[in-house]
Amino acid sequence: MKNTVIEATRIFPEEARLIATEKIKYYEKIKKPYLADIKTFLSKIKKIKNKFSQSFWEEALKVVLPKEYCHAVERLAYWRNMERFMTNKGFKKKIIDSEHDKAIAKTVSIQQLYPFQKLRKVGKRYQALCPLHGEKTSSFVIYPNNTFYCFGCHQGGDSIKFLQLINECSYIEALGQLSGGGYGRSH
Repeated sequence: MKNTVIEATRIFPEEARLIATEKIKYYEKIKKPYLADIKTFLSKIKKIKNKFSQSFWEEALKVVLPKEYCHAVERLAYWRNMERFMTNKGFKKKIIDSEHDKAIAKTVSIQQLYPFQKLRKVGKRYQALCPLHGEKTSSFVIYPNNTFYCFGCHQGGDSIKFLQLINECSYIEALGQLSGGGYGRSH
């Protein structure tokens, strides 16, 4: 979920719940006309004895499903997750904690996160070989405000983004690793 959606949900919780409820109704309405045909087709697929043929027809169904139906299913999943998220009793605390965790994570020095080769101070900045792509000359810059940019691969951001790129992990996982917030792959 994007931060702006979460922030808006925190500021306007009742309005967000109403919107989620209305969106769920809307996408259910779009999905409904297709359900009978899809259920009929699925029941016919289940009667097929040959597992290969059964798998083939299940995959074929996915290809021929109308775009409106697929879009409605996708958006329904999103809005139902939002609804579950908002009805969670710890919702407000989780948002406050995530903002706190983000502030903590952004203070972790990028220099501490990786054993940079040829790290050197140039004025108030640091330059190094970029750990994200192979290079022979330093194009990776760490700025005094604890952000980075590589002029070779054009990647940039804060300590959270850096950890995401180095560890090939999600935003939530990087946030948890940097802040000790308890999010991540093991949870």
